[in-house]
Amino acid sequence: MNFHIIKILYLFFIFEYNSANVNSSFAQTLLHKIEFETSDFSDSLINEMLGEINSDSISSYIQSLQDFGTRFGLAENKNLVVKWIENKFREFGYIKVEVDSFLTTAFPHTPDSVVSVQKNIIAELTGTLHPDNIHIIGGHYDSINDENNPFVIAPGADDNASGTAAVLEIARVLKKKNYNPTVTIKFITFSAEEFGHPSGAQDYAKKAKENGDEIKIFINHDMIGYTTSIVEFSIIDVCTQKSDNSYRDYCKLLTKKYSKLNPNNGPNWGGDAGSFQYFGYSTIQFSEHDFNPNYHSNTDLLQNLNIDYCTEVVKASCATLISVINMPETQV
Repeated sequence: MNFHIIKILYLFFIFEYNSANVNSSFAQTLLHKIEFETSDFSDSLINEMLGEINSDSISSYIQSLQDFGTRFGLAENKNLVVKWIENKFREFGYIKVEVDSFLTTAFPHTPDSVVSVQKNIIAELTGTLHPDNIHIIGGHYDSINDENNPFVIAPGADDNASGTAAVLEIARVLKKKNYNPTVTIKFITFSAEEFGHPSGAQDYAKKAKENGDEIKIFINHDMIGYTTSIVEFSIIDVCTQKSDNSYRDYCKLLTKKYSKLNPNNGPNWGGDAGSFQYFGYSTIQFSEHDFNPNYHSNTDLLQNLNIDYCTEVVKASCATLISVINMPETQV
């Protein structure tokens, strides 16, 4: 079908989608028609990328991050964690890798508020045609322990080595496949999500807003490794701000098409996604649906995660990224 016809259909769908019940047969029919007609733009590319996503790689990232013992933002080893993540991006072949420092005030687990230097790690694939159009894949790497001393132990396999692993794996695959996007992709692992003000995401989003950065979407990953069901029956929460549900519904469609998971309308989380929302940027957040009883404890370990589930979440996220990049040039 002609590109312009597709774009007209797409715009017409958005009008109908936002003004009518999404469950109506008309809206659903048009949604699936657009999915079919636009699939040639990115379907083969998405499948090529998803074929490279590897559960062993994801597991190895989580294990390596867990092996630090703690990734609490005030622990003595915090710079070792930063260096490990930075080195992974460089191993993948990224030239543009930045360690962005900022000051934050930490309150919990300290007798008084403590001002500390925290660091976000940013790798970039610069757009070939529209370098100022930015798409972000992110997740925080710090951890905490509510039961014991986080300075000593906070393994944080699910919260949030799993989210960091998603960022790393998508970055690895896109680089391996020599993907040259027309727009800029930034892969960011954030610090201080668990304790700081500002958090790493708050600091980055605030700076971006002040700089006038054109961020089309921020795709966040926070706790994506735990499920109580087999993968085919597992649910993934797709979360966004209430005023931007169209991105969520588009992402749910892609999750159904490119993964084994069952997408659900997730809650309007704060955290890193909330930081970008506050400054007016569109967000999607993937979070596990089932509550992890090992949350913020000594037992938040790789052995208690379902790596196949986590891998499917990474596939859904990668598919969303590539599809949004290659969709007709209009807002969802």
